[in-house]
Amino acid sequence: MRGDLRRDLPEGDPRFTPRPIGLMPPEVLAALGEEEFNRLAAGTALARAGWHGLRRNAVLALGAARRSDARALLERLSADSSPTVAEAARWSLARLN
Repeated sequence: MRGDLRRDLPEGDPRFTPRPIGLMPPEVLAALGEEEFNRLAAGTALARAGWHGLRRNAVLALGAARRSDARALLERLSADSSPTVAEAARWSLARLN
């Protein structure tokens, strides 16, 4: 067994520095454009979820947290061209009521 790979790396190894997309709050993730998502998510596990999947998850997080400050964003996304994002936004809006 190779052991703990993180322990074997020098302190401050840039491969473990948080990427900007990983520090964004859900309302910012939900509003990301596709081009910006592709740029920010390249080389991360978030890329696997895809643009629509990440936005859907961010929208669901807003609804689960009952973030009424995100109502305008959720209303806009309830008509999104992605059915999964639009459905998640409608669910989230219902949680705010």
